[in-house]
Amino acid sequence: MARSKRKYQLLAIASLIATITAIHYQTNHSDLFHHIFHRELYFIPIAIATLLFGMKIGLITAVTISAIYAPQIFMFDHVQGNLLMVGSQISVFILVALILGLMVERYRKDQFIKASFGETVSKEVRDQILGGDVSLRRGIANATILSADIRNFNKIVETFPPWETVEIINLYFKEMAAAIQDYGGMVLQTHSDKIQAAFGLYSKQAEHQAATINASAAAISASIDMCASLYDLNKTLKQKYEIKLEHDIGIHSGPVLAADIGSPSRSSYGIIGKTVTITEKIRKFNALHGTDILISEAVADEIPDEFPMRKLSTGLPYGSDGPYGLYEIQSQRI
Repeated sequence: MARSKRKYQLLAIASLIATITAIHYQTNHSDLFHHIFHRELYFIPIAIATLLFGMKIGLITAVTISAIYAPQIFMFDHVQGNLLMVGSQISVFILVALILGLMVERYRKDQFIKASFGETVSKEVRDQILGGDVSLRRGIANATILSADIRNFNKIVETFPPWETVEIINLYFKEMAAAIQDYGGMVLQTHSDKIQAAFGLYSKQAEHQAATINASAAAISASIDMCASLYDLNKTLKQKYEIKLEHDIGIHSGPVLAADIGSPSRSSYGIIGKTVTITEKIRKFNALHGTDILISEAVADEIPDEFPMRKLSTGLPYGSDGPYGLYEIQSQRI
């Protein structure tokens, strides 16, 4: 369907060029006003092609029109003067396509960034990405991953009607995302009752608001604020729904593969790898230990001593690498 639409649009542009050309070449050479007017009509298909298809097709259209327009050199008495005039006009055709194409490409890039990251990073970071001051790492990168989910979410689904469940989960995500973004984190996924975020994926971290602390410290600070925000949110939920939410948070740092993941028609920036898997396992261990925030030993080694934490007696077994030490971050109890 999309290819068929594209084909018809290209045919329409070609038909427009042919119509303008027929009118232009049938104009009497002595009628300078209409000759110039019809010549300027060529900018219409150039603009349409560039706006619809981008710079490449816009430039191809401009070059095609230039080839059609070039014989004008020999249609007047002074060939040398005509060469300068026609050459200047051809340059303008191509220059317009180039400038308009650059504007279209920039607009599309901005729209992609806004669509991809408008709800995942703070407005300040999004503006820095748009301005080129901050870019996102791709390929293998070290990052700190935070994973959180609501406890006993199935009970909420069974208790409340769907629209109220959606309102509850959206309120939760709103408050959690704000806490994450306040410390320079990027919300990568919100799925069902779970939220996944990453810290340290900006390639110019020194220019970011979280530059004064490392990614692991930023993630822990965000998790503490998440618990405080949930404490406040529960006051509202208690009044409206007679419900109290609790959540589990796991934090781990290590190498991840960061990339645009998805199909050609729909993709988003995301991360995969063993570090992500371990983070999920750490989060689930909260239920076993009755804790709210658990971090790995890798994270604990990267943070200053100012954070209150307690090492658990049991670690997290994972594959052939042996156990991972676990630490509880003490926060405001929900």
